[in-house]
This record gives sequence, structure tokens and C-alpha cells, in this order.
Amino acid sequence: IGSSRRRKLRRIDLDVTSAGRPGLSGDELMRRRAEERRMIADMQEIIDRNARRNDLESYIFTMRAGIAPGAKLSQFIKEATRAKFAEDLRRAEDWLCEHMDDDKQVFVDKLAELKAVGEPVEKRQREEERRPELVAALERVAQSSRAAIRTAKPKNGAGEKLRSLNIACTEALKYL
Repeated sequence: IGSSRRRKLRRIDLDVTSAGRPGLSGDELMRRRAEERRMIADMQEIIDRNARRNDLESYIFTMRAGIAPGAKLSQFIKEATRAKFAEDLRRAEDWLCEHMDDDKQVFVDKLAELKAVGEPVEKRQREEERRPELVAALERVAQSSRAAIRTAKPKNGAGEKLRSLNIACTEALKYL
């Protein structure tokens, strides 16, 4: 069991000579890389087209729900306009089902067509939401300006400017 014999290893240097090259030839490799780049570009185009189609579909569903009676946008669109826009959205949804594989620019154009009607409605809704905040800010500025006018001592003809500023502040507060 316990033999103390060691194995003797002998080292021999080998000469290695390359013969050819593994893999594809240079021309074939270039052709395949070009094909890969083309496939990547095609895939990116498909991804972009699907994203634009999804944008259009999302807009159709969001706006249809938003302009429905009692929805958040319904008070910012006239009834006649709402009925026509709802019909346009329905037709756009039907069109979308029939044109699933069109170019992305077609979807972008269709979305722009719908947004021509929908964006003003959304803008009115955003303005209405911000109105209390803006009114409060105008009131604060007008009142602080009037207070500053009362304590100011006009110099070199500034009295007329202060009077016109006071009148403007008074009119702004009446408007509110």
C-alpha cells in the first residue's frame, strides 16, 4: 500500500502550426453581420410600430372613457362635439382592428387626427384643475402688491406708476 515510488514525468515541447482558420471566412462573416444588423433594424421597426399602435389604442380607450357622460372630461366638451368624437373613436377602433400591420407612420397620423379634437378638451380640464391654485396665487400677489404700494414713498414721478399698479390690483381682485 505505501510504496514511495514516484512517477517520473517527462516534458516534451510540441511544435504547433496553424493550418487555416476555424469558423467562417471573412466574406461570409461580413455578410452574416450585415444580415444580423438588418434583422435588428427590422425588429426595431416592428417594436416601434407596435408601440405606436398601442399608443393609438390606449388613446382611443382613454378618451372614450373620459368623454362618457359623467366622466372627468365630459363637462369640458359640448354634447354635439362629444357625440361626433365618440363616433370618430369608435370608427378609429374598427379601423385599427383592420389595419394591425400598417406602417408606424399611419398610426402616428391617425393618433394626431384624433388628438386634434381630444387635446383641447384635455387642456380645458387641466386648466380647470389648476384654476384654484392660480386664483389663490393671483390674490396673494395682488394683496401683497397693494400692501407694498401703501407703504411705498413715491420718488421722481413714480406716483403715477404706483396708482396704475394699485388700479390693476384692484381690478384683478374684482375679477376674482
